[in-house]
Amino acid sequence: MDLILLGIQDALTLTTLLTVAAGVCLGIVVGAIPGLNAPMAIAIAVPLTFYMTPLAALAFLISVNKGGSFGGSISGILLNTPGSPEAAATAIDGYPLARKGRPITAMQTALGASVCGDLFSDIVLVLVAAPLALVALKLGPV
Repeated sequence: MDLILLGIQDALTLTTLLTVAAGVCLGIVVGAIPGLNAPMAIAIAVPLTFYMTPLAALAFLISVNKGGSFGGSISGILLNTPGSPEAAATAIDGYPLARKGRPITAMQTALGASVCGDLFSDIVLVLVAAPLALVALKLGPV
């Protein structure tokens, strides 16, 4: 538990928070372009991490991925062309809502769903990764 608290303390420094904000913005912009998705945004962002600390670089790349997953829904809602595969469902419900004059509502809903899904998956990862690793170690080499 102490290691998790130390990790949270390191992650909440000003430098890390600024790189996370920059990464989310870059991910949203790249994800909103149809045909470019989060892995491509990460590939574009890797050269930017060469002069960062390892913690800031990892936080930047993870935030580019998270921002790219939401950015794909922007073009799905406004253009009926999802910017990423995970945003395909936003074109089904979000585009008709935008045509009715409520694009902000559709994008707020997509943002809320993206944040909730990412937060839930991060919590599950923290809780399940260690026990799953122990099970994998008991299986041994093939």
